[in-house]
Amino acid sequence: MNLTPEQLAVVNLEPAPRIYLSGIAGSGKTTVLEERFSALLESGEPADSILVLVGDSAHRERYQSIADHSTQPALLDLTITTFFGLARDSVAFYWPMIAKPAGFQNLARPPLVLTYDMAQTMMWQIIDPMIKDGYFADLRLRPQQIVSQLLDNMVRAAFNGLSVEEAIEKQRIAWGTDPEHRKQLKDAESAALKFRQRCFANNLIDTALTIEIFNRHIMQNAELFGALTGRYRHLLADNIEEQTPVGINFIAQLLNEVETAVIAQDEGGGYKRFLSASPELARDLDQAADATVRFNHNFHEADNVYQIAHRVNHFLLGSEPQGIEEAIQSSIKGHVHSRYRRQLLADIGPALADLMASEGLEPADIAIILPYMDGALRFKLVQSLQQAGIPYQISRRRESPREVPQVRAWLTWLLVANDWIDPQNGHERLKPIKHDVAEALQLSIEGLDPVRANLLADWLYAPITGRLLEPTSLSQHQIDRVGQHFIDAVEQLRLWLEEHGNRGENPLQPDFFLHSLFSDLLSRPPFYDRGQTEKLAAVCDWLIQIASRFRQAGDRVLEQSDQAVGLALVRGIYSGLVTSNPPAIGAPPDDNGVFISTIQTYLLEERPVAVQVWLETSATGWWDLPRQPLSNGFVLDPRWSINQTWTLEDDARIRNEQLSRIMTGLCSRCSHGVLLATSDLDRRGARQDGPLFQALKSQLHN
Repeated sequence: MNLTPEQLAVVNLEPAPRIYLSGIAGSGKTTVLEERFSALLESGEPADSILVLVGDSAHRERYQSIADHSTQPALLDLTITTFFGLARDSVAFYWPMIAKPAGFQNLARPPLVLTYDMAQTMMWQIIDPMIKDGYFADLRLRPQQIVSQLLDNMVRAAFNGLSVEEAIEKQRIAWGTDPEHRKQLKDAESAALKFRQRCFANNLIDTALTIEIFNRHIMQNAELFGALTGRYRHLLADNIEEQTPVGINFIAQLLNEVETAVIAQDEGGGYKRFLSASPELARDLDQAADATVRFNHNFHEADNVYQIAHRVNHFLLGSEPQGIEEAIQSSIKGHVHSRYRRQLLADIGPALADLMASEGLEPADIAIILPYMDGALRFKLVQSLQQAGIPYQISRRRESPREVPQVRAWLTWLLVANDWIDPQNGHERLKPIKHDVAEALQLSIEGLDPVRANLLADWLYAPITGRLLEPTSLSQHQIDRVGQHFIDAVEQLRLWLEEHGNRGENPLQPDFFLHSLFSDLLSRPPFYDRGQTEKLAAVCDWLIQIASRFRQAGDRVLEQSDQAVGLALVRGIYSGLVTSNPPAIGAPPDDNGVFISTIQTYLLEERPVAVQVWLETSATGWWDLPRQPLSNGFVLDPRWSINQTWTLEDDARIRNEQLSRIMTGLCSRCSHGVLLATSDLDRRGARQDGPLFQALKSQLHN
């Protein structure tokens, strides 16, 4: 690779052995880190002497690829990880020495790491009776939102080096004299402490507890910290602006121990501030380095594109830049506009096809970026691209399984097959409604249309018992109306469910049930055809993995019987449980297609493109902060004074700062221009005129 003289100097550590490197995204910082990493390996440095800290787990592959192509053998001891990954592995390794001082009660029992979906399930179990007892009564949030905010608050507290009690107290002071909000935070503290008590009783470790243990019982223990870090002689840390206060403290301590280091910060970054990233504290690390180097050149963006960020930033600060209108107009490649969102989404495909033809672009040269991605938006957008013949790929880090129709279908058959008594519903059996059965039939039997599916559900499903019926009572007219082929398929399905549910001779646990249902039945005629099966296999595997986690952790997380595990699985998913690493749904993603992503995901994946489409540019979602009355991560930052109250000025300032960072990040990853896409009304019919569009709309009429 051809490096600039400035890059080559840092790779060779010519300014100093420990370098703080800064610059906007695209200025070549990551390239320097990768080349420095390669140089260390090729020089024969022992693999276990190098620590590579990445800002996001998705970035590990770059460094691992370099290691895989290295000529040096024995690289198994390389540490390429995020700060959280390092903390998680360290807690597991030092468990015998830290379990007792950390507060765990059963020292002979190995720890169980809680995945996010299992943590949600356990918190749901805790708050459900609390809500019935009047807790959170004045909070206008769905129970699933309460669950996610409670977990977020615990994680943010840990990343800021605070206990649960300290974090709640800091937020109570910040909200001033609002008695209702202070009571809600007190309820949040009660739920968090109950969650933590169950963790200690059952040796459960969630994300928050992992960080808290690492910070208090490893980082602050000189002997253990020395044992952990003593082998590292070389440190490479990328995207330190996305590190949390505890992570930044770790890097600061390590800088005093290693022989060489290059730590890099994106100026204007800090996109994870809502997750406790502290770019201000990261900038202070330059004091611990031997030299500071700044890269000024950008390899990705064009000067004209960057003027868009200047325009928005000046608008947010209340002043107008001078003399850049022409540059901005040349960088805005068009404006797709409609009154209604559904029409806007329908117009995106043809607009992109025209843009690609006129500018000579390939689909991979384009990214569609949006503030949020609900199911209806994703469906209409994908439909528009497909009709225009444009390939695409969607980046999603988390997903609610209930949004996937096939998942709902498979859970319906799980309920039909099992007599599960629901203690939360008067000890009645949990049964699917007729609509769910009709949807499941349509999605399970190849070629079955919605009309026939509804008729079959009317005739062959008994809502009172929750079971499928034998077709013996059907008249010849009914058989002729829907077709013997489909009736035979329903009967084949009924017999299979009767055998493998808890009433049958071969009952299966939920994860084994779902695996067998798909592989032995629904992936074969007369159900899914081969093409459909290939598309759904990954979705089924995703659901099976969730069900497997429920089964394996059931006795410790749910503290209930095997039957309750299946019940909890279904209830959790239908309540809105969110899980990570969702599979591609529908058509397989095309690596050479248009990249579709939410703002934060796009910025963290560091994917430069020629043209960005800012979808729903007029939406306030570009400027909004998540409404989280139970978890204000900005207040928990160490730089926020304990006695400081939260004001409307603070709210507006942080919103403006966040949008400013977003604009800087987006424009530094764009080389050609931006296509604006707006609708007058949002999905609820409310008029849209957010700050981002206000800053740019004057350029659309000149």
